[in-house]
Parts: sequence; C-alpha cells; structure tokens
Amino acid sequence: MRIEDNNFYNREDFNKDIPQLLVQLENQTVQDLYKKHIIIFPNSLSDSEDLNKKSRLFAEYGSKIKVGNLIGFLGYNTERLEIHSRFANEKQAKDYFLIYLIQKAISINLTNLDIDSFWQQPVWYLVQYLFPYYLNEALKKGIFKQYNTFKYNDLNIRGTIDFSRLIKDDIPFINKIAYTSRELTDDNPLIELVRHTIEYLRNSNDRKIIMNADKLTHNNIRSIIKLTPNYNFKKRKQIINYNLRHPFHQIYFKEYRNLQLICLLILRHRGIKLNLGNSSITGFLFDVSWLWENYLTSVLGDMFIHLDNRKQSDFISVYQDLYDQNEYQKCCPDFLNENQHIVLDAKYKIYDDQKLRLDDLRQLISYGYLFTAKNIGVIYPSKYETNLNVIGALKGYSAQVVKISLKIPQNYKDYTDFVTQMKTEEQKVHAYLKSIIRE
Repeated sequence: MRIEDNNFYNREDFNKDIPQLLVQLENQTVQDLYKKHIIIFPNSLSDSEDLNKKSRLFAEYGSKIKVGNLIGFLGYNTERLEIHSRFANEKQAKDYFLIYLIQKAISINLTNLDIDSFWQQPVWYLVQYLFPYYLNEALKKGIFKQYNTFKYNDLNIRGTIDFSRLIKDDIPFINKIAYTSRELTDDNPLIELVRHTIEYLRNSNDRKIIMNADKLTHNNIRSIIKLTPNYNFKKRKQIINYNLRHPFHQIYFKEYRNLQLICLLILRHRGIKLNLGNSSITGFLFDVSWLWENYLTSVLGDMFIHLDNRKQSDFISVYQDLYDQNEYQKCCPDFLNENQHIVLDAKYKIYDDQKLRLDDLRQLISYGYLFTAKNIGVIYPSKYETNLNVIGALKGYSAQVVKISLKIPQNYKDYTDFVTQMKTEEQKVHAYLKSIIRE
C-alpha cells in the first residue's frame, strides 16, 4: 500500500490492503514504535520539535485515518506500507524529494545509478547508506564497553580461582594458576557486530559505501577494526544471535540502539524485503519536518545561523536579567540573522492557501519581541511556486510577518533534472531573503 504524508485515507482501504500491519500500528505512539524493530530518524525524540512520546503515526477521525509527518517504509509478514512525501511523483512512483532531503540533511553521496536502484529495494539501500551515519553518531559518545568474563592461566591473579581447571590443567604444579576475571572491554558482542557489518560491506557489491566514505567514517572504521582483534568470520552467526537476544537499551549510549538494528538488518539481509515472512514489524521512518529543517540549513547556511535544539548551547534565555532561577525559560528559533534582525522558522506544513496557524503566529511574535526582529516568518515547501508573501506589520513595534514558499518540482525527467530545478528554486529563496535584508 502506498500513501502520502499529511493526507486523509479511508480506514476500509487499510483494512483491505494491510489488515495485519494496521493492527500492529494503530494506537501505537512513537515511543511504542521506538521499542519495536523500527528505525526512526532522528535518533531521539528530543532531537525533533514536532515529535514527542505521545505522537502517533496515524490519527483516527471516525472512518478516516490521517497520516502525519512520519514517512518511510514498513513491513509485517507479507504486507508492506510505503509512506511517501506529498511531493512524490505519482506517475514515476519515485519520491525524489525524500531522497533529496536525506541526501542534504545527512550528507549522503548518491549517484543516478544509486537512485534508480533505490526504488527497487528502498529499505535495503537505506540501511546500507545510513550505516556510516549511525556509526559516526554512536561513536560521538565514545566506544561502548561491556563486562565480559575471561579465562586465564598464569600467576597474575586478578579474579576468581577456577578450581576445576586448576585441578585439571595445573596439577602437578606448573607455576600457573587457572582463574576467571570479569573485565570492562571494548571487544564485546556489540562492537564485534559492528566489525562484522564493516567486513560484510567491504566485501559486498556495494563496497563503495565504505570506500567512498568521508574522513570521519574512515577513522571510526579504523577504530572499530583496532578494537576487535578477536574478530572471526566463522563466529558471525554467533555474534548475530547474541545481539538478537540482547537488544540494546542503555540510555546514555542510546545512539547504539539504531546502530545495532542497522547492523542486524544488513547482516541478516532483512532490509531487502522488509522482513517479509517474519512475525515482527520492521522498517524505516523519518520525521520529515526534521529533514526539512536540516535541509534548509544547507540552503540558508551562509545567511542564517541554524540554532539546533539538540545542543544546549544553542538555547537562548528569554530573560535579560533573571532574579529567580526557578523561573528560567529558554527558546530556540530555527534560523536567526541577528545583524539583520530576521527570524525564520522551518515549517513542513501546507501553507499555500491557508493563513498562519495561531500557535505558529504566537511563536513568531515571541521570537520577534525577544530578538527585536524587523522580519519574522516561516519557510515551507510548496507544489506551486517559490514566493515571498508579506502578510503585514504587527501592532506594537511593527515587525513584518512573512511567509516564504519553496517550490518542490513536480515535472522532471530524472533525478538529475529534479536536483537542477531544486537549485533554481533555492536561488530564488536567496534572492527574496536578500531583498528583505536590503530594506
């Protein structure tokens, strides 16, 4: 079944096409989906402004089901659900906009050949191409260490004497004592799983994923190889089974959770058909509003500062002088140009023929006041045209409220043509912003 984000559908269509998958998904919060074998991007709910623990993939309105801002690919037994962006080309059945967002937001290098192959096995390509990203994200927290039990037979006793081995191997006395020791080690089943994935990709037809990686990825790959001297190809099945029995749950190293899932999908080849024939639900979901905001960073980066709500250092206090620390409040607009007094918020909403929602307007007014902005507004995707719509000047200090639309091409020959048209529209956005700055 194929659907698009931010659209309504008849419940009976779901019951007809994906009845089992619907049972697995309905009434499930995003937090519930995180606990299943579903990789949700970004890694954490705290990374997204629009998602929270109670957010749902679907919202039910009587006999209608509304799809929100989560898009991607899901499978359960023989059923398959593809949630595309509302800008996908229905005739070509290819969502170039989704690929473009992923490529820009996560810095993945894809060729035309990759794009053509992608739609034949989308999840398989996603898990492979996103492996370097998740590897780098996990290693930002450092190498995960785990207590393992080791057996020794020497005189440097630093554990519990193993009397059965002592009697068997060391009597008569041979100047050695058998003992076991629990030690915190880098070379553990999870890191071994990552090593096996690296070796698999190195020797696959898609070895370019590893070979063409950036410097950071190459450095992290070298680190993993150095930390796993006990790597043994023959133990791959054993390592996979251990990680299947021990899903990762540590909060501090939460980035390793998706890395573990990615590795298991790659090594078990489960990305190819979305776990068809298996009784567990698997797949990929993207918070497209997060992708949209981070894509805009590449468009506006030379003109605006992107304030990242994942970084505490980017949050700004709403108080100039705070006398009661219990009243501390902070804010984090998406894009800020303090010199020109402009604040913009990225919105993945349908704003072509609709006025600003009251909650968005209130948010803009707050930002305008806090930063004494001359211009405040939203920037959103559109099917129709790239345009600057000046709504009006606010009462009080007369900040100008604007809506900026960025056209997503609907007619194109191939991905190269789509990218060319996108760059043209991005240049138009730059021109509109420069016209505001000159005022």
